[in-house]
Amino acid sequence: MALTQKEACQISNLRMATIPKNSYELAEKAFLIRAKSKTRQAQTIALYISLPKEVPTMKFLKYLLSQDKTVVLPKLKNGKFQFGIVRSIEDLTVGALGILEPVSSQAFDPAQIDLAFIPGVAFDHEYHRIGITDGEFAHLAQQVGYRIGVCFHEQMMSDTIQMSQQDLSVNEMLVV
Repeated sequence: MALTQKEACQISNLRMATIPKNSYELAEKAFLIRAKSKTRQAQTIALYISLPKEVPTMKFLKYLLSQDKTVVLPKLKNGKFQFGIVRSIEDLTVGALGILEPVSSQAFDPAQIDLAFIPGVAFDHEYHRIGITDGEFAHLAQQVGYRIGVCFHEQMMSDTIQMSQQDLSVNEMLVV
């Protein structure tokens, strides 16, 4: 049976409500350990700053910034997402959605990104993803060559999610 996007989001939200607060710290540690191995061959990496119901990424961002890698994060500019380079934590400011984003106004070409870590509200076992925006981020992320979906076990659906044209699939999953 295929889930509608609304059904998948409702299931994910109910499951996420049961996660204890201290589990986020454990998830961040697990993500840090597992994600490091994925980045060895990549030079340019896109990451995200986590929202409350997403796998935390700040420790991993700090790790990437300590390596000889180019790190880019999404940024909302004039109602559209773009990627911007981050060289240090000081390169971040609170953006339009209340999320930390790059200070730089210069857009980074998504085609130049080797690897992107992509959050979502829900994923299925065919690597379909539902996000929280209206498809703007998905459109940007589709231009990246290799995408790894990042989520909690509670956000994985056992049924297939019905996809629309604005949704995104990923190449592999990192589930914590």
